[in-house]
Amino acid sequence: MEQFRLPKIPMPHLELPQAVQDILIEADERLQHRPRLLAQFRNCFPNTLETTTKLLEDGTTFVITGDIPAMWLRDSVEQVMHYVPLAKEDIQLQRIIGA
Repeated sequence: MEQFRLPKIPMPHLELPQAVQDILIEADERLQHRPRLLAQFRNCFPNTLETTTKLLEDGTTFVITGDIPAMWLRDSVEQVMHYVPLAKEDIQLQRIIGA
């Protein structure tokens, strides 16, 4: 029996929006006394944008939501929900979330 393998989806590097970079800088200041928590936050907070978000040429955004390369609205919304408050002043983040 052949082993199932997920299809490879090319994921170009996505530069983090400035609002997300600003939150990481703020975390550096606020969590400096908790280095393990800071490391975990710096790893987790930008993870969706860095590993599962792809901007498409047609102006939409594709978010890999799990074990299949399909965009499930419920799952993709949950993956980007924590970026929504930051999007108010960040055009790049608005583009990623709104598409």
